Amino acid sequence: MDNIENLRDGCIKTLVANGAFEADTKLRLVSYVNMTFNNINNTTVNILSEDYGMFDKILPKYLELKMTNQNFNDNTLKQIYSKLEKLSLKYVIDDIILQDIPLSLLINLNKPIFCYNKIYIQLCFFKELNMIYIKQKINMILNISNSLKQYITGFSIICKATYFDTIERRQLYNSNVKLKDICNIFNEINYMNFCNINNSNTTYVFDINFYRISKGFFIKCDLLNKLSEIQLIVPINTPRIVLNKFLIKQNCVTINPNLLYFPFNSEEKYYDDNIKSWEGAINFSRLDDVKLLLKFDEQIQNITIYNLSFNILRVNNKELYELGDYNTNVSGDFNYPTTKINKVCSNSWR
Repeated sequence: MDNIENLRDGCIKTLVANGAFEADTKLRLVSYVNMTFNNINNTTVNILSEDYGMFDKILPKYLELKMTNQNFNDNTLKQIYSKLEKLSLKYVIDDIILQDIPLSLLINLNKPIFCYNKIYIQLCFFKELNMIYIKQKINMILNISNSLKQYITGFSIICKATYFDTIERRQLYNSNVKLKDICNIFNEINYMNFCNINNSNTTYVFDINFYRISKGFFIKCDLLNKLSEIQLIVPINTPRIVLNKFLIKQNCVTINPNLLYFPFNSEEKYYDDNIKSWEGAINFSRLDDVKLLLKFDEQIQNITIYNLSFNILRVNNKELYELGDYNTNVSGDFNYPTTKINKVCSNSWR
């Protein structure tokens, strides 16, 4: 806490020295904080703790894994990464899971960095939380398997933390914001594994059982360079999207030799989370029989399909809500049943 107080005092002194300490001044201090390191048997990192509760915004950036040995060779690291791919990282508020992101996707999107006896995994898809409205338990949960405990002694979360000045914090807390203005869209990843595929030809049709609105699929496979056709088929056997080998190269994003992003709107990026980025998305909750056809030049054995969807966290009258099962459009009309979590703010501003 002393460090945070020192940071705040330093900001105020800087403002005064520069003659900018006025009523409408908005100063934001941004720094990176490492959430308290945990023993391997403790699977939870508490983001909203006594030490860090004074920050006004928190964005998880990296998963940090402390290793037992700093001299791992490349083969051992590959084995560790392979075991990590079986895990997922959960973003939890008041025991309600907001996000559950598989490490297999994170590891393939951005290669982990092994540095100073630690492994760092970039946490894309995680959302920045406005802590002014939230005063309840916020955790990141990683259940480390027994097979990994011989390599890993614990983990922590590196977060980007933002601290407002007193004036802006008071204004934000006391403002009467409309419901849609404080809706937070959280990316959600669901996935399906298909292993030991037994097929006599090189055309594969997969039943898609995803729910909610989706902006696209990540396709993980060892032979993506042999992928020659993609079809997304909606009910009554109608192709919704058809891509040949040329259009796959033009419209899809090759992230690495084993991972491809298949967007439903090729003009929008998978890492954007604004409303506009969902233009062209498909609402699978309104479709009963969806199939994904993939044609390869050779036979494949295993494939994983990740669905990029979203969930919504919103604050109404100083109470926190999570949107449950819903059918919605992406224009901002979120008037659907929600699951109330609990009251989260005290009567006084922080």
